[in-house]
Amino acid sequence: MLLELVDVAKHFGGVRAVNGVAAKVQAGSIVGLIGPNGSGKTTLLNVVSSSLKPTSGRVLVDGHDTRRWSPSAASRAGVGRAFQIPQTMDDLSVLENCMLGAMFGSRGWEKARARKAAEEALEEAELAGAADQPAGTLSLAGRKQLELARLLAAAPRLALVDEVMAGLSPAQLHIAERALFGLRSRNAALILVEHVPGVIARMADEIIVLHHGNVLAHGDPQAILSNQDVVDAYLGTRSH
Repeated sequence: MLLELVDVAKHFGGVRAVNGVAAKVQAGSIVGLIGPNGSGKTTLLNVVSSSLKPTSGRVLVDGHDTRRWSPSAASRAGVGRAFQIPQTMDDLSVLENCMLGAMFGSRGWEKARARKAAEEALEEAELAGAADQPAGTLSLAGRKQLELARLLAAAPRLALVDEVMAGLSPAQLHIAERALFGLRSRNAALILVEHVPGVIARMADEIIVLHHGNVLAHGDPQAILSNQDVVDAYLGTRSH
């Protein structure tokens, strides 16, 4: 099993942001992680990426307990991240930003090989035409495409994708989905946080629904997205 979450909890004082989450993620699978704002989705990704340590429970990657890992150690082990707010180095070129993925991700490649990987990733993300311009000149949608390209260049075994597709046009959504399916075709696993139901329905092999830090439902996308409790929670209409 590539990733196993064993009763993972993360508390901030008296706030239980994540509370006893258990799940298994196989290589080559896409898991949709959904829920209303504040349900604990990003906190859970932060724990999986070793940016936060769990209050209790364990995160296992290839059977290895990650509690002693730093975020850089997780990255070297093949845990990649694409952020909701793009983490670009605005003064560097688009190509240079993308090269960072290949240099500091699981590949750990030197500059020449990282450049080649970055060029290929930019082609796949259809951003090659902007390779030489400063990243800070890109639109928000362009910066999200760059976030995906950098993830592709890192070649993660486990990709954590946090609302990267929000705000993209239909054409840009198609490009992003194709790129992420490309990662899966290379046997990477993806955990996909997304508020666009159509994206989750098209892409996910299974769905985990978080509500107030707890797993409300977990299973087949069609069954989950038609579950009235899930619909109520997702739309924020539950009374508790």
